[in-house]
Amino acid sequence: MARKPPALPDVFAKAGAAPARGTAIEALPQPVEAAEKPPPPSEPEPEAAAPPVAETWDPPIEARRARARGGQALAVVALLVALTAPMWEDSALGTLGIRTPIGRAAERSTMAVQQLERRTEDINQRLIAAMARIATQQAALTAAMQRADAAAAMIRTMSLMRLSETLRRPMPFAAELAVVRANSTDLGDVKRLLDQIEPYADTGIPGTTQLREEFRPLSERVSHGGAVSWVGSLTAWTHLRSPQPAPADPSLQALQNAAVRLADVDLPGAVEQVRQVDGGDRAVFANWLDDAQARVAADELADRVSDLVTRTLRTSGAK
Repeated sequence: MARKPPALPDVFAKAGAAPARGTAIEALPQPVEAAEKPPPPSEPEPEAAAPPVAETWDPPIEARRARARGGQALAVVALLVALTAPMWEDSALGTLGIRTPIGRAAERSTMAVQQLERRTEDINQRLIAAMARIATQQAALTAAMQRADAAAAMIRTMSLMRLSETLRRPMPFAAELAVVRANSTDLGDVKRLLDQIEPYADTGIPGTTQLREEFRPLSERVSHGGAVSWVGSLTAWTHLRSPQPAPADPSLQALQNAAVRLADVDLPGAVEQVRQVDGGDRAVFANWLDDAQARVAADELADRVSDLVTRTLRTSGAK
């Protein structure tokens, strides 16, 4: 079916006139409205609008990208905060008066370490004081031991001096000898002398004068009536009939030498000469030899004690 052309609007027709059928649209008269209506008030012309900018991005996609970048930045910041939090969160939160469990644990650890350091320092101070007291006590003990040694040496020296003074006279010395043995542990060569004089502790040792007086009758006894005298007389009578002179008897010569040594107060020399007497006459001098040897030991001990006292007094004076 063919479509009908649209009907022309009435606005294109003048009042009281109808357009002819078949009139072209361009030939139709235009309506005059200006004469009928008043002109509108003049309005300011609008400024020319800027030409629209061509947009090539999609707003929803860019928003999503921006949100994604913001989320990544927040994640990086959160990671950095989590990694560096142990280094600053305690101080930062402590400034605000907030303590975290880690901070409290660190604080307890710090307090424990400080307490341990204080205890260690206290122990060190006590140890130093104890070492100082020990050193002082050791010095005092050393000084006391030195004083004790000096006192013991002095007691030993005094006891030996007392013994030597007693030995110079023919009197008992048992008490003095006991004191010397009690106060002397290491006597050395002195012990031999003490052992030699100990049998005379209750009776005393004869002096040199007494030994000289006792030697004279013993020597005369041997010279005039002993075996030595008889042998000497026989030898002399035999040699009277011989043109050669009789040789001197060694025993008689030894006794003469002993008498000379006694006159010179040389008791050790006299003892050596008497020991050279041969035969049975030597038994006549047995007791005399024992007494003389004890006196020689006593005199030697006195000399030793004198030297010991001199050294002890010199050492004490030097200190």
